[in-house]
Amino acid sequence: MSGGPMTTICGDFIGINTLGSAGMGMAISSNSFKQKYLEMSSSKEPLKDLIKVDFKPNESPLETVKAFYNYIKIRKLDKAYELLTDNFLEGGSFEQWKKGYAPNLDTTVIKIEVDPKKENIVNVKLATKDLLGDQFIRKYFEGTWEVKEIDGNLKLWWPQIKEIKEPDFTWFYE
Repeated sequence: MSGGPMTTICGDFIGINTLGSAGMGMAISSNSFKQKYLEMSSSKEPLKDLIKVDFKPNESPLETVKAFYNYIKIRKLDKAYELLTDNFLEGGSFEQWKKGYAPNLDTTVIKIEVDPKKENIVNVKLATKDLLGDQFIRKYFEGTWEVKEIDGNLKLWWPQIKEIKEPDFTWFYE
Protein backbone atom coordinates (compact mmCIF):
# COMPACT_ATOMS: atom_id res chain seq x y z
CA MET A 1 0.00 0.00 0.00
CA SER A 2 2.90 2.34 0.50
CA GLY A 3 4.23 4.59 -2.25
CA GLY A 4 1.80 3.95 -5.09
CA PRO A 5 -0.79 6.20 -6.69
CA MET A 6 -4.25 6.50 -5.16
CA THR A 7 -6.99 6.80 -7.77
CA THR A 8 -10.76 6.97 -7.92
CA ILE A 9 -12.72 4.19 -9.57
CA CYS A 10 -12.59 6.34 -12.74
CA GLY A 11 -8.79 6.47 -12.65
CA ASP A 12 -8.47 10.07 -11.42
CA PHE A 13 -5.26 10.62 -9.45
CA ILE A 14 -6.10 11.81 -5.92
CA GLY A 15 -2.95 11.05 -3.93
CA ILE A 16 0.13 8.96 -3.22
CA ASN A 17 -0.16 6.22 -0.62
CA THR A 18 2.29 6.69 2.25
CA LEU A 19 1.10 4.17 4.81
CA GLY A 20 -1.40 1.37 5.00
CA SER A 21 -2.61 -0.82 7.81
CA ALA A 22 -5.69 -2.90 8.57
CA GLY A 23 -7.69 -1.68 5.57
CA MET A 24 -6.89 1.97 6.18
CA GLY A 25 -4.63 4.05 3.97
CA MET A 26 -2.96 7.42 4.38
CA ALA A 27 -1.77 9.54 1.49
CA ILE A 28 -0.21 12.76 0.30
CA SER A 29 -2.94 14.67 -1.55
CA SER A 30 -2.65 15.06 -5.31
CA ASN A 31 -2.66 18.85 -4.91
CA SER A 32 0.35 18.72 -2.56
CA PHE A 33 2.13 16.38 -4.94
CA LYS A 34 1.40 18.57 -7.98
CA GLN A 35 2.67 21.68 -6.20
CA LYS A 36 5.92 19.98 -5.17
CA TYR A 37 6.33 18.48 -8.64
CA LEU A 38 6.00 21.91 -10.25
CA GLU A 39 8.52 23.40 -7.79
CA MET A 40 11.01 20.60 -8.44
CA SER A 41 10.60 20.56 -12.21
CA SER A 42 11.22 24.31 -12.50
CA SER A 43 14.19 24.34 -10.10
CA LYS A 44 17.85 24.29 -11.15
CA GLU A 45 18.44 21.93 -8.20
CA PRO A 46 15.32 19.73 -8.07
CA LEU A 47 16.73 17.38 -5.41
CA LYS A 48 17.96 20.07 -3.01
CA ASP A 49 15.20 19.33 -0.48
CA LEU A 50 15.99 15.62 -0.25
CA ILE A 51 17.79 14.57 2.89
CA LYS A 52 19.90 11.45 3.02
CA VAL A 53 19.69 9.71 6.35
CA ASP A 54 22.73 7.67 7.32
CA PHE A 55 22.46 5.10 10.06
CA LYS A 56 25.69 5.00 12.05
CA PRO A 57 24.86 3.04 15.21
CA ASN A 58 28.51 2.41 16.11
CA GLU A 59 29.56 6.06 15.87
CA SER A 60 28.31 7.14 19.31
CA PRO A 61 25.63 6.37 21.91
CA LEU A 62 23.50 9.16 20.42
CA GLU A 63 23.75 7.63 16.94
CA THR A 64 22.86 4.19 18.35
CA VAL A 65 19.60 5.49 19.81
CA LYS A 66 18.85 7.55 16.68
CA ALA A 67 19.39 4.47 14.50
CA PHE A 68 17.09 2.39 16.73
CA TYR A 69 14.17 4.81 16.41
CA ASN A 70 14.80 5.45 12.70
CA TYR A 71 14.73 1.68 12.07
CA ILE A 72 11.43 1.51 13.98
CA LYS A 73 10.05 4.40 11.90
CA ILE A 74 10.94 2.79 8.56
CA ARG A 75 9.79 -0.66 9.77
CA LYS A 76 13.24 -2.25 9.66
CA LEU A 77 12.45 -4.00 12.93
CA ASP A 78 15.14 -6.63 12.39
CA LYS A 79 17.77 -3.87 12.33
CA ALA A 80 16.32 -2.22 15.46
CA TYR A 81 16.29 -5.59 17.22
CA GLU A 82 20.00 -6.09 16.43
CA LEU A 83 20.80 -2.97 18.49
CA LEU A 84 19.28 -4.44 21.67
CA THR A 85 21.24 -6.45 24.21
CA ASP A 86 20.28 -9.76 25.80
CA ASN A 87 20.05 -7.82 29.05
CA PHE A 88 17.05 -5.95 27.63
CA LEU A 89 15.53 -8.86 25.70
CA GLU A 90 15.82 -11.38 28.56
CA GLY A 91 16.00 -14.29 26.13
CA GLY A 92 12.98 -13.23 24.08
CA SER A 93 12.91 -13.93 20.36
CA PHE A 94 12.65 -11.41 17.54
CA GLU A 95 9.12 -12.64 16.77
CA GLN A 96 8.01 -12.03 20.37
CA TRP A 97 9.60 -8.56 20.46
CA LYS A 98 8.16 -7.62 17.04
CA LYS A 99 4.59 -8.29 18.23
CA GLY A 100 4.86 -5.23 20.48
CA TYR A 101 5.25 -3.04 17.38
CA ALA A 102 2.37 -4.59 15.38
CA PRO A 103 -0.09 -1.73 16.09
CA ASN A 104 2.57 0.97 15.63
CA LEU A 105 1.98 3.30 12.68
CA ASP A 106 4.61 5.88 13.54
CA THR A 107 7.28 6.68 16.08
CA THR A 108 8.50 10.26 16.12
CA VAL A 109 11.49 11.44 18.14
CA ILE A 110 10.69 14.84 19.63
CA LYS A 111 14.00 15.35 21.40
CA ILE A 112 17.17 13.33 21.63
CA GLU A 113 20.44 14.34 23.28
CA VAL A 114 23.38 12.95 25.19
CA ASP A 115 23.02 13.33 28.94
CA PRO A 116 25.34 16.15 30.04
CA LYS A 117 26.62 14.09 33.00
CA LYS A 118 27.17 10.69 31.33
CA GLU A 119 28.11 10.30 27.69
CA ASN A 120 26.74 6.74 27.47
CA ILE A 121 23.23 7.87 28.52
CA VAL A 122 20.90 9.31 25.89
CA ASN A 123 17.83 11.35 26.87
CA VAL A 124 14.78 10.90 24.63
CA LYS A 125 11.27 12.24 24.20
CA LEU A 126 9.08 10.55 21.64
CA ALA A 127 5.54 10.16 20.42
CA THR A 128 3.89 7.11 18.93
CA LYS A 129 0.76 6.61 16.87
CA ASP A 130 -0.82 3.20 17.09
CA LEU A 131 -3.88 1.72 15.41
CA LEU A 132 -5.88 -0.40 17.83
CA GLY A 133 -9.01 -1.73 16.20
CA ASP A 134 -10.39 1.29 14.40
CA GLN A 135 -8.92 3.90 16.75
CA PHE A 136 -5.73 5.92 16.52
CA ILE A 137 -3.97 6.05 19.87
CA ARG A 138 -1.29 8.67 20.54
CA LYS A 139 1.19 8.08 23.34
CA TYR A 140 4.10 10.15 24.63
CA PHE A 141 7.25 8.87 26.31
CA GLU A 142 10.40 10.24 27.88
CA GLY A 143 13.43 8.88 29.62
CA THR A 144 16.87 7.51 28.92
CA TRP A 145 18.67 4.70 27.15
CA GLU A 146 21.98 3.42 28.47
CA VAL A 147 24.33 2.41 25.67
CA LYS A 148 27.23 -0.02 26.17
CA GLU A 149 29.95 -1.40 23.94
CA ILE A 150 29.55 -5.15 23.56
CA ASP A 151 31.84 -7.20 21.32
CA GLY A 152 33.02 -4.03 19.58
CA ASN A 153 29.50 -2.74 18.84
CA LEU A 154 27.39 -0.15 20.63
CA LYS A 155 24.16 -1.68 21.94
CA LEU A 156 21.13 -0.44 23.82
CA TRP A 157 21.48 -1.79 27.33
CA TRP A 158 18.53 -0.78 29.42
CA PRO A 159 15.85 1.89 28.97
CA GLN A 160 14.42 4.05 31.72
CA ILE A 161 11.54 5.31 29.60
CA LYS A 162 8.04 5.98 30.90
CA GLU A 163 4.77 7.00 29.32
CA ILE A 164 3.70 10.61 29.87
CA LYS A 165 -0.07 10.88 30.13
CA GLU A 166 -1.51 14.04 28.56
CA PRO A 167 1.61 16.25 28.52
CA ASP A 168 1.00 19.98 28.51
CA PHE A 169 2.30 22.06 25.60
CA THR A 170 5.53 23.00 27.41
CA TRP A 171 6.62 19.35 27.42
CA PHE A 172 7.15 19.58 23.65
CA TYR A 173 9.44 22.61 23.97
CA GLU A 174 11.58 21.83 27.03
